[in-house]
Amino acid sequence: MKAPNGKPTNLNEKQWVQVRTKAFKNWFGDWEKAARIEKFRKSKPVKITGKEIEPSDDLKQYKKNALEYGKNLRGEYTNEDTGEVIALTGGNSRGGIREILQHDYKDTEHLQSIAAIPQIIRKAIFIDETLNENAEKYSGVKSFRYYVCGLKIGNTDYTVKAVVAVQNNGDRYYDHKLSSIEKGKLLSIIPTIQKAGIEDNLPPSVGKDRRLLSILQTNSSKVVDENGEPMVVYHGTLTKDLHQFSKDFIGSRYSFDEKGFFFISNKQIAKDYSYSEFDSTRKGEVIETFLSIKHPLLVDQKWYKKRAW
Repeated sequence: MKAPNGKPTNLNEKQWVQVRTKAFKNWFGDWEKAARIEKFRKSKPVKITGKEIEPSDDLKQYKKNALEYGKNLRGEYTNEDTGEVIALTGGNSRGGIREILQHDYKDTEHLQSIAAIPQIIRKAIFIDETLNENAEKYSGVKSFRYYVCGLKIGNTDYTVKAVVAVQNNGDRYYDHKLSSIEKGKLLSIIPTIQKAGIEDNLPPSVGKDRRLLSILQTNSSKVVDENGEPMVVYHGTLTKDLHQFSKDFIGSRYSFDEKGFFFISNKQIAKDYSYSEFDSTRKGEVIETFLSIKHPLLVDQKWYKKRAW
């Protein structure tokens, strides 16, 4: 069994199945999406020179040049992240080159981005999928899948959101949109945007692509392992048949309040705490669990220096 990063999972079969259920994600948060976003963060940008398509002072002609260039790119390409085969068409009611050129065509970078589509399809990272809620407008489309990648045109960085239409007869490249911000910088401000709300004032560099901002938001537990999967932790206790931890102790500080619960990823250490230090014959049990902690206090060297006395 594999983790989202392609490495062997640390979970057993039962745990692997459990963490992927809807009920678990409703409690823990969509950790798989968080892992995909992290994969996007670490991905390398697609690069083009910005001179692939012949420019023109006449915007109408420039747009035509982009269309003709794009027609030569028609065909099927495989996304390396998902293995999905995606068809690029000249364009019709189901998207394609013409759909892309229906908007933002006054921006030369958008026109030049047509040349990057094959690379975008191959290199973009899948983030999210939504059902088609307007079957009348998007006939034959079951859902839309959203991919993102960094794009470097010349010396300028952009973030691209690509949309793929999922249909019964195959998946088609529907549209894409550029945001004038490097992907790392975009991801760094997502928490602030998430806290303030998308409707609030946004930095000009982010643009107006609210869908991009929406799909890059997640609120899952931070207690994950090195693979990005929910981490199994252990709690040693002298109490037998423990089924629930008291919520009254959440947020308490053990050293001050004499309350709190301790969990560790090392089962043997937790096991040591399941034995009485005064009576070696008294044995409790080790609780194996997951933790849904979405806003943890990170105690690191920086935190310690601020509070050292």
